[in-house]
Amino acid sequence: MQEKPAIVWFRSDLRLRDNPAIINAVKSKKPLIFLYIYSNSSDASFQEGGKEKEWIFHSLTSLEKDLRGKKARLVFRMGDAASALSDLIDETCADQIFANAEYDPFLVKRDRKIKMALAARRVQVSFFHGNLLINPFEMMHISEKPIKELSKFIAILDQYFRPEKPLDAPRIFLLYSKKPFSVGIQKIEISFDFAKYWMAGESAAQNKLKSEDGIISPHLNTGEVSPRDLWHRSDRQEELKIREFAYHLLIFFPESPYRPIQNEFLRFPWIHNLHFIASWQKGKTGYPIIDAAMRELLSSGYISDDHRQITATFFVKNLLLPWQEGASWFMDHLVDADLACNTYHWQQVVGSMDSLTELIDPALMSKRSDPYGNYIRKFVPELSNFPLEYIHMPWNAPKELLDSCSYPARIVDLEDSKYRALRAFNQLKDEK
Repeated sequence: MQEKPAIVWFRSDLRLRDNPAIINAVKSKKPLIFLYIYSNSSDASFQEGGKEKEWIFHSLTSLEKDLRGKKARLVFRMGDAASALSDLIDETCADQIFANAEYDPFLVKRDRKIKMALAARRVQVSFFHGNLLINPFEMMHISEKPIKELSKFIAILDQYFRPEKPLDAPRIFLLYSKKPFSVGIQKIEISFDFAKYWMAGESAAQNKLKSEDGIISPHLNTGEVSPRDLWHRSDRQEELKIREFAYHLLIFFPESPYRPIQNEFLRFPWIHNLHFIASWQKGKTGYPIIDAAMRELLSSGYISDDHRQITATFFVKNLLLPWQEGASWFMDHLVDADLACNTYHWQQVVGSMDSLTELIDPALMSKRSDPYGNYIRKFVPELSNFPLEYIHMPWNAPKELLDSCSYPARIVDLEDSKYRALRAFNQLKDEK
């Protein structure tokens, strides 16, 4: 009779290399079952957007292929995670579960309940910190309280921590002899030409890592590559430190996806203007660099960090719209929709509201980031025939040129937006 099996529960770690859950499962010398659960949307703070779901589909397809290459099988189940795990345990008599920790506040609570419930059934659940450089709770032992300043966090990280070297994928697995029921990979239908922009999977991630070129964040978001791999095999150390800090904030300020970390901004007089929100979302603000970035997001599911900063700052400071609305839109449309990093990004914009004298000038930022207007012409075809002198500020173009295209007028005047922002911030200070 075969020994009771162990379950390797894949979540945001769709890889075989440097995966602590897999490595420790192999060390247990138990026959293994590899599992992925399509959990209910209510399990997490945010349901994955369509583009991120599409990435996950292709990533799971790649992972399933990699496992088949090792004679293993990936079991797919649907429903809430607790029930799916309980059913599989009933079917197989598995008595151990190995998984890498999630840090979404909702998932942390869910996993804690699952671990307690299964402990009562004498099923051991082990979570590992395979998606971060360090155990985030060890940082708290040193700092003694949550850290809000990036510089202080990095100083402690540099002084006390050295990320371990990544480990190779196991060559062979001891596998469970039976074949539990599997619903198979669930394809979703969305209007997104994934293959035009992306190639998902661990092999694609490793190829990008070797070339040290290209966008790596979607691979990191789905766990196709580990942060330790990036740390030791690329020059992205500073980016990874900021990412660790973002997760520190999410873990120890679990309300931060919805609530400003700086409490005074709970009283900020945000403007709930549906026209402004829709214009920003669709890339029809009348500011070319903003519109180009937002349209790129809609078409590809990605924009650079600089463009995320420009569009978010415009949303919050120039339009005075509630930052949670912008953050939610990014989560819905990014292929690398990382809750911790996205929340940190938007919290940073809100936290700099006291520097309203540095209100974003989209035209100036456009000239710096796209000096020849090529990016704008690519994503805002209405302006493709505009000469360089007007491409960044089409409102200054002759009337006949403006009339010849369908590009929208600016939804807000820059000076007016600065006046409104300063007035709102002064109102907040007066209420202290």
